Amino acid sequence: MDIFTLMESKKNSFSKTDHLIYNSIRKFPDDYASLSINKIIERRDFSQPSLTRFAKKLGFSGFNEFQYQFRRDLFENPSRENGKSRPEIYADQLLLVARTLPDDVIDEIADRFMTSSCVYLFGTSLSRMPADFIVEAMRIIGVRNVQLLPADASAVPYRKEDLFLCFSAHSGHWCINTVNKMAQSEERPYSILVTMSPKHPLRGKFDQVIAFPEAPSSGNARMILNDTMAFMMF
Repeated sequence: MDIFTLMESKKNSFSKTDHLIYNSIRKFPDDYASLSINKIIERRDFSQPSLTRFAKKLGFSGFNEFQYQFRRDLFENPSRENGKSRPEIYADQLLLVARTLPDDVIDEIADRFMTSSCVYLFGTSLSRMPADFIVEAMRIIGVRNVQLLPADASAVPYRKEDLFLCFSAHSGHWCINTVNKMAQSEERPYSILVTMSPKHPLRGKFDQVIAFPEAPSSGNARMILNDTMAFMMF
């Protein structure tokens, strides 16, 4: 049984802190597999005793034993179902993404970037990373009309000639206020939602929705986590 299956089986017995650790491991698996416990404590703000208790709750003698097994699950063991390694599964998923987004759609978005009066980018948590990346990429090539909105964006002077591009992997919980204000603005900009959920709760508020495929969820393919794939695909 791999670590993720084990954690799922024990989830009902987790304390509040255990759930926080569990969610952190899902979002940042490489950190927990590779970093020293001191570095993990520094980056993720958990205490050593809480990490040790979490490992023991899963049946390990301590965090070091947990990390050893987790590293093997994450990096060494191929999927029992298809014999593919984790990098091969990543590569397959990225190729699927490339087939999902045709060249004409990419060309259309690129054209909107270049012709809009202002491009507003928005995303929260890991979904903010691609927005950060695009802003820097545009600056490098000399495009100055791109603006990254803060997580608590309120009054934005949208115009019809603008573009609003929102990255939201699944629920849209953290971006609902910003999206609502955009959709209700007097001069509503052209809006695009980039997501991993074709049934995203906020999809009806956008002019265009780009839905990438979900991360696989069987066998060791579960090691490609939805949050990780959200960043990779964006």
